[in-house]
Amino acid sequence: MRIWEIDAWRSLALCFMIFFHILVDLRDLFLYPIDYHQGFWRFTGVFAAASFILLAGVSSNLSRSSLRHGLRILLAAAAVSAGTWWWDPDTYVRFGILHLLGVSMLTAPLLRRLPLIFVAALAAGTAVLPAFLPAFASTPWLLPFGVTPPVFTTLDYYPLFPWYGLFAAGHLAGRVLYSERRSLLPQPPGDSRFLWLGRHTLAIYLLHQPLLVALLTLLHK
Repeated sequence: MRIWEIDAWRSLALCFMIFFHILVDLRDLFLYPIDYHQGFWRFTGVFAAASFILLAGVSSNLSRSSLRHGLRILLAAAAVSAGTWWWDPDTYVRFGILHLLGVSMLTAPLLRRLPLIFVAALAAGTAVLPAFLPAFASTPWLLPFGVTPPVFTTLDYYPLFPWYGLFAAGHLAGRVLYSERRSLLPQPPGDSRFLWLGRHTLAIYLLHQPLLVALLTLLHK
């Protein structure tokens, strides 16, 4: 059974993400004077990413196919890495949000076996751990954990520390709020096409950026 409010939140986050990527493309590809690192523009990107991670944690309680889903996301992440390497080998995605979500989903069966207090401690500990890690290292193998080389650029970077803490917090919230696996709120009447976005997030995520670049390029010719 689908949880409509989760689909609605994910649909909203998807709209914010697409809007943010339009800003990024306009600035980076067409030199518009848009500073998407500050203010409301930055908020749109952060809101979208944080929502996807949190909701992935919530949803990890609602499916028993977390391993299969995690592997599918990691396969998509590999495609993103390959595509962005072809686009720009200097800034390609090495551990972006899909890598984070894929690895996190693989841990969901273990999280489901842990007592709630342990999941809460894991969420809090993962979130604060970066304060105790070195900022830089000479090896790129520590990239998934938030330790980067001194010179590092990438199009998308969401390391396990601290972002896995948000996934674990979502898992904790899901176990508490959705123990009966049903919506908490009555679904409002009317058109549900908006919810369709939240039910096909991965496919839209993979397709939207090439389509945006093609459309914006066409509009600027």
